[in-house]
Amino acid sequence: MWAKLWPEPATPARGRPPRWTLSDFVEAGVRIADRGGLDAVTVASVSAEVGGSPMSIYRHVASKDDLLVLIEDAALGPPPPLTDVGGCVTDGVDDGWRAALERWANALSEVYDRRPWLPYVPAFGPPAGPNQLAWLDAVYALRGMGLGAPQRLALVLLLSGHVRNASRTAVEMGPMLSGDGLAGWFAFIGTRVGDRLPSLATTMRDISEASEIWADWDHRGFMVDRILDGIAQVAPPPD
Repeated sequence: MWAKLWPEPATPARGRPPRWTLSDFVEAGVRIADRGGLDAVTVASVSAEVGGSPMSIYRHVASKDDLLVLIEDAALGPPPPLTDVGGCVTDGVDDGWRAALERWANALSEVYDRRPWLPYVPAFGPPAGPNQLAWLDAVYALRGMGLGAPQRLALVLLLSGHVRNASRTAVEMGPMLSGDGLAGWFAFIGTRVGDRLPSLATTMRDISEASEIWADWDHRGFMVDRILDGIAQVAPPPD
């Protein structure tokens, strides 16, 4: 599969070339997912999108899972440029790395907002696609953090995992987490569990009184800031 993600330069093949390239099928899969979600992506639907048969896909990939790996990487796209944020790509001692990581996390959130199906692609292995690895490389290119390679990898997994999970929650609970649905949920919990769970009931009643503020609150951004606060605590201080 890795060879499909990082193909060698094509060499002329004997015989009649395939009518459709692997890129044709990958781009078709992205279009289908954008229109109808991840469940709409099947070998049959992708082949029909380009006007071929399911067997035409299997000339390029061994399974639907392999196709999804390629679709995910293509849909993710490249990371945002971080080189113009503070001193984050120099050997300086300022905290430009924090602004860069915030931009990185926000950009990933924007990708998931545009393509809410993307966080639902199963993980078939470690990141290996050109775009996935470019997002990792963007973090490893930062200077001034004072963290080793294992710590940076853990940081990327923590940040990306938070953004991914928050994006899925927004999709799954979006209608409930806004307007009357949110206020009704807080009110129900606050009034029904008071005897058995008094601390939770009190908290829910307090939140219900500010449900409009809660609905407009940037939950993802708040948690990104807290994650970066934690990183700042363990990063060596500037000299």
